[in-house]
Amino acid sequence: MSQSQPLRIEDPTVASFITSRTINSALWFVKNEKLEQRILGYIAKYQKELSVDIYAINIQANHIHIEAEFPLCNRAKFEQHVNARIAEGVRFYVDEFPGGPVFQRRYTQQDILDNQALEDRFFYTALQPVSAGLCEKISDYPNYNSFHDAANQIIRSYKVIDWAGFNKKRKYNSTTSILEFTRHYRLNFKKLPQYQSLSKEEYRNLLHKKLEERRLAIISQKKETGFLYPNPQFLKKQKPGSLPRSTKKSRRHDKLPRYFSSNHALWKKKNEERKLIYDQYKKASSAYLGGDEFVVFPPNTYKPPRFLNMQTSNSS
Repeated sequence: MSQSQPLRIEDPTVASFITSRTINSALWFVKNEKLEQRILGYIAKYQKELSVDIYAINIQANHIHIEAEFPLCNRAKFEQHVNARIAEGVRFYVDEFPGGPVFQRRYTQQDILDNQALEDRFFYTALQPVSAGLCEKISDYPNYNSFHDAANQIIRSYKVIDWAGFNKKRKYNSTTSILEFTRHYRLNFKKLPQYQSLSKEEYRNLLHKKLEERRLAIISQKKETGFLYPNPQFLKKQKPGSLPRSTKKSRRHDKLPRYFSSNHALWKKKNEERKLIYDQYKKASSAYLGGDEFVVFPPNTYKPPRFLNMQTSNSS
């Protein structure tokens, strides 16, 4: 059995670093306040409905990072719902969008195995615009970056409208109010676990101090190579749908690190566990695709689709 997609394992004990990237890395998330509010509103909606703990969010012009934990093993459901609503928003709010899929492929996901790695990914997410060479300060980047809200433990409320429900009822009742189908969801960020005992002020000051240290280190490394950051006005000239001058690119089968960890022994143990699960999954999938409805899959994995097999059996 060949794997058409990477094996997804839902592990409630570790956090996930998630990236969703647009097709061809086109810049669809630029200069669009309504789209940004929709993205954050639906993230807040599904955060509440699926009991997701979020540490960080960064909306770049052509990709979105989310660092989160999924205690109920529903990461796939969360991402499916959120990305579907984002794609609908792009089609509705971006006049330049020609139609078709928005995202390059399914989201990529990597496990975060320990608190130090969790902190490293937190600051990586926050400092994406700086490390990407777009600006020297995250405050100069126009898209949403959760660092300020996470560091200050600010909870924001976002409006989500059930347009399908509203339009359905309005067909039979022209006096239907949009308020009946308007909900408000609060987006909040979980404190990094190693700093849970700090006061709000102590936590804020520590995170700002660490951010500045990492920011200056990134800038120093880039300038040593002769890199010059663009004028802040450069970002204001970006056009929806345009292609970036340079960006990270990966193909469908490129190997990405499965885990982030500061502990090599833990990293090695997780890799060995994954190999065992993968072998079990291959055997179970082969039996399942062969017609065994009762085969047992490894915990927190997903059955492969059987559409091709069903079509083959129907045609025969």
